Amino acid sequence: MPAQDVRGRRRTASSATNGVQDQFDMNEYNEQFVAQAMPAYTEMTRLGQGWSTMSVTAYAALVTRPTTTAAVQIYNGYPSGSNICLIIDRIFCEWRIATAVASSAIMYASVGPQTAIVNALTTRGNSGSAYGGSVAATVDDTVTDNGWFPWGNSITGALAAATPNGGHDSRVEGRIIVRPGHALCLHVVASVTGDTFVQGASWYERALTLVG
Repeated sequence: MPAQDVRGRRRTASSATNGVQDQFDMNEYNEQFVAQAMPAYTEMTRLGQGWSTMSVTAYAALVTRPTTTAAVQIYNGYPSGSNICLIIDRIFCEWRIATAVASSAIMYASVGPQTAIVNALTTRGNSGSAYGGSVAATVDDTVTDNGWFPWGNSITGALAAATPNGGHDSRVEGRIIVRPGHALCLHVVASVTGDTFVQGASWYERALTLVG
């Protein structure tokens, strides 16, 4: 098998070596073995592309599959030509008020085209920075039903009324992508009427060329 030269560029703390070309070692099958140097998501956070938002008010969970109401809507307001998408990392909720009976709940999410909205929630960066992008988020909003699906496992509330009963974190990790002009819609479905939840999501912003 003929020798092949594979090169890359290094990013270092020193300006003298930053961007210097270097070679990668490969085996006889052109395989390259790598080891992750830093925890996952470090680079996107370092670039200032990781964000989170959530509702402040707790909204009552539905007792049936959601349709045209979202407890939280996160709208991608970037221009369509920018191709800047929201790569959803996780969706989450906190059980704010529970009734004095056994109850279970699960998060539902929907993604698809929506009408632009006025921002009503605060978005913060994963490294503590203030948000200056084109994503808007609002609560208790009428939306187009683009198909709702459960995410993550169900959670169970304790037998105590009017007290927080824990929360839920569903690791989406890029399985949902929100393109410009589309929105991520969230709502909790529970087995008991009256249980309330605050809800939100975390995402990364990146220009992507989507197929389909």
